[in-house]
Amino acid sequence: MDDYHDVMAIADVYNGRDHLPSMYEELLASEKSYVSVIDGEIVAYATSGTVDSGQTLVIRAGRIKAKYRGQGLHGTFMKYIRKQFAASRVKYEAFSTHILTVDVKKNRATETCVKNVLCYRFKMKNLRCVSNTTNTEPKRLQTTDLEEVFSSKPTCGHIFPHGKMIVNWVPFRTWISNIDRIIKPNTITLATSDADRSQNGVIYTCLTHGSSFRCKIGLAYSVDVFGDDVIEMRKHILEHMKCIQDQVQGENDDVSLCLFTSSSVNRADIDGVLADTNLPRHNDNKMYQKMRVFEGPFKV
Repeated sequence: MDDYHDVMAIADVYNGRDHLPSMYEELLASEKSYVSVIDGEIVAYATSGTVDSGQTLVIRAGRIKAKYRGQGLHGTFMKYIRKQFAASRVKYEAFSTHILTVDVKKNRATETCVKNVLCYRFKMKNLRCVSNTTNTEPKRLQTTDLEEVFSSKPTCGHIFPHGKMIVNWVPFRTWISNIDRIIKPNTITLATSDADRSQNGVIYTCLTHGSSFRCKIGLAYSVDVFGDDVIEMRKHILEHMKCIQDQVQGENDDVSLCLFTSSSVNRADIDGVLADTNLPRHNDNKMYQKMRVFEGPFKV
């Protein structure tokens, strides 16, 4: 923690929605963090860890001071981090980004998935919390429930067509070994099943994962959505709004809500089913339009 303030001073990123200030200590304890130092000054930072039973390297939370960008530091820094895993069992490297133009050859990766990003920003006092009026309430999943989901090929094929559950920008293969990294005390995973579509062994037709952290804006809450039925999504989002209510620090607390949906879902349809909640779309969408997920063979 001695480097905390120096790391935070590297850059102001993600439009005030940076998770690093509130999660820095947790990341230091659970993953490997690295800094680049030039003339005694910390100029770059990134954290890295493995998923998929140690087979996939994920480097995230990277940042470089503005005056050192465009000078090759990023490539050198990433190469150094990869070398630390040279003797490990890592086979793949994966990353997610909101950048729409990615040099695939340079990053030695193939795009595996694209998701829509919908951003909303509001004060809690302006949010209209609406009750779910349907007969089916989303079920909160525990570890054993997600194990059942991951063990069901029909279910995974329906809600994880790309073979991954992407949570907080981290792509996890639908392997039971990843569940402890997905379901945590400060997260909520919900599932519902549309009776008309739940057939051929499909257990759930919609699944969402919610997580939150404090940031410069206030409360940041993310909902990763799996499944493409917007009516089912509405039930889930209303439940996540209850979680937001429980976590805000007062009615004037600002909330940044991001929804990550299948690219096949129409953004206007989401806005439509949430119109009665007063959720205002925010211009964060000018920056966060898509989440693009890439993976390639691990090479030092």
